[in-house]
Amino acid sequence: MLTSIASVLKKKGHDVWSVCPAASVAEALDLMTQKRVEALLVLSERQLAGIVSERDCARTVILQRTTPKEVPVSAVMSSPVVFVSPTHTVGDSLSKACGSASVPARRRRSARVSLCVAA
Repeated sequence: MLTSIASVLKKKGHDVWSVCPAASVAEALDLMTQKRVEALLVLSERQLAGIVSERDCARTVILQRTTPKEVPVSAVMSSPVVFVSPTHTVGDSLSKACGSASVPARRRRSARVSLCVAA
């Protein structure tokens, strides 16, 4: 049987955390650590601007030898965001993401977004 995103979210939960584009990478990493998540939505004036993952932060900060407190989330976030629905399977979701590790799930006609991060 193929695992649906809905069943993953049932176990994981539907809590979603976010940062603004001007937040520093250090602030984003602190929030990810506090909430025990691997990615955050990036909201600008309550609109989805992108998504930022630990991987995004690490690649940019470590490889470019920058200071996390000096780099804004907007410089490392992925945009546009690729969505899947809870009825998609995990395999479908990963294929749709085309290599992205962070894929939000969105209910049709709803502003509610749940975040599923592939391991």
